[in-house]
Amino acid sequence: MLSELRRVCQREHIDAVMTMGDYTSIGATDRIEDAVMVMDGIINDTIGGRDIPIFGVPGNHDVSKADAVEFGDVGKFKHLVDAFGKYRWRPTPTQSFVRYEVAGADGASLTAYLLNSSVGSWSKSLYPEGMRSSIFESDASSEPLKLVDEHLFGDSLPKANSVDTLLTQVYEQLDTPYFRAVDLNDIATQLSEARKATLVVSHHNLLPQYTPRVSYFGEVLNAGYARQAFLQSGADVIYLHGHIHDDPIEIVTSPEPGTGKIFMIAAPALPSGFNKITTFFTADKRPFLIKVTFFRVDRSGRVISGNTAMSRLIPLIVRPEDLLRKDVHRLWKYITQELPESDRGIFSWDELVEHGRHVNVSEAEVEAVVLALHCAGFIEIHNFSESFESWRVEIRK
Repeated sequence: MLSELRRVCQREHIDAVMTMGDYTSIGATDRIEDAVMVMDGIINDTIGGRDIPIFGVPGNHDVSKADAVEFGDVGKFKHLVDAFGKYRWRPTPTQSFVRYEVAGADGASLTAYLLNSSVGSWSKSLYPEGMRSSIFESDASSEPLKLVDEHLFGDSLPKANSVDTLLTQVYEQLDTPYFRAVDLNDIATQLSEARKATLVVSHHNLLPQYTPRVSYFGEVLNAGYARQAFLQSGADVIYLHGHIHDDPIEIVTSPEPGTGKIFMIAAPALPSGFNKITTFFTADKRPFLIKVTFFRVDRSGRVISGNTAMSRLIPLIVRPEDLLRKDVHRLWKYITQELPESDRGIFSWDELVEHGRHVNVSEAEVEAVVLALHCAGFIEIHNFSESFESWRVEIRK
């Protein structure tokens, strides 16, 4: 999978790489720099002149108990901050969020907010008094705490993974992630003012996991507050995260008028794969659709990539009239007015590429044009989740 990531970065146009945290395991912070070094070597190539901006957020495994006790809630991320600085990665959020503009080759850009959900990891103040003393005064190899009767809810619920030591239990079952309320409010205000789709990147998931950690802990403590703040902003939020070692795409909406949507896209653990996200923009540089391509390992150990990789297309909030760029209008006019009526049925990909040549729309542009017509409601794409070569495009009556 690392070789596939290198290949994508070498051969495809990549504007930025977002990493989701957990550069080490169980608080072994002396290994963070090595992980960052390896990742940087895979993504970039100093000799070849490839210098892709790399961004990242802290994960709960990137914090050690010793650092949290000695350096406090901000200083405990020093190993991560130092490693990012050494390899010229973009500064990571430690206390307050950081905002970036991810620039594309065509002049478009996507706003990205990086948010630290691990600020609560190994934070004494977030544990009840009795549990606090057990966690911070016991040896790391101590027996894990007994938290709840496993049979309390019956046998129908998925069980959390078993742990051998108290140290492992803190990372796997007793994590205390949260977002600073001031950060959520500031981001929501900026989203409301901009009213366009925006990236928010953080380590932890906003919805409960399929496999529970434990009923009291393990999820973001104020995740509901975060979801509400994002929805009420009126903008679409593309929320990228890791943590769960799974790869769902989850969508949260609200019935209230004027609210946005949250598209939560989980990155799997790197040995299992990674996601490539392509953003499509209107003529006035507003994002109208994202395409998520899944690079994964199948059961035989083969990497599924290229035209065989599955993808998911996610339309964003935009006015239909904003989608009708000049190239979109030219192809639409040709297939609806200039072709014989008998040829205006369902188009294959090759037919669309050929029609595009007649109106000066290159093959590289046809995908974006077709997606714009789909999002504007003018066409229906059959086989939507497959590669574009498999699409069948039908004009809506």
